[in-house]
Amino acid sequence: MEQFERRWPVGTSARTCYGLALWLGNRRGDVAGLRWDQRVTHRVLIDGVERQFDGFDIVQAKNKGRTGGKRLFVPVTPMLAEILDAADRRGETVLVTGYGQPFSAKSLTGAMAHWCALAGLPKGLTLHGLRKSLGVYLAEAEASTRQMMDVLGHDDIDHAELYSREASQVRLAVQGMDRVVRLVTRKPLLGEPVGEPRGEPPHNQLINNDNGGPGGCIETFDLIVFFAG
Repeated sequence: MEQFERRWPVGTSARTCYGLALWLGNRRGDVAGLRWDQRVTHRVLIDGVERQFDGFDIVQAKNKGRTGGKRLFVPVTPMLAEILDAADRRGETVLVTGYGQPFSAKSLTGAMAHWCALAGLPKGLTLHGLRKSLGVYLAEAEASTRQMMDVLGHDDIDHAELYSREASQVRLAVQGMDRVVRLVTRKPLLGEPVGEPRGEPPHNQLINNDNGGPGGCIETFDLIVFFAG
């Protein structure tokens, strides 16, 4: 991953594509179709304080024709914010070609293979592999299964649990990505406070918990993730 980042600095289409796949966990079609107007803020109650988080409201392209697509909010991490700040803003979509036009989902497969080859990486590294890499980050950061599901948009749970899960999707996604930010940067993903503390802060919340969340401090270490599909 460092080799790809060295070859493709922020501001290039390659790095923007890479960032959307890795730090949002987007599939190929979602990377291609993500628009700037999908970037929104949500308020989440964390440790008794209402905080405001920047992120993207996403409707996943998978099964969109049959079910309308999975809807989820994924917060923007500092790692992705750096990429977005330098991205080309000429088009409606976040990812654009050198001509300011959107990529098609199909063209991204070839584009990623080309970018990887120019970075001196072996064949077989894919966009979907970057999505898997985010899953590895979440797992290594000890995110809960529910947090991982709400970041990546997986829906492999009993139907009876679906309704309560939908109500807390934003909070769980924020908490899951907070763990990734802590693992990578050793700093928390802090949203902007937008209200006074409300109630007693739960002992097992992660954000603003100097002990690193449930069970004490998260152990930090260097993590090497390969994005083979």
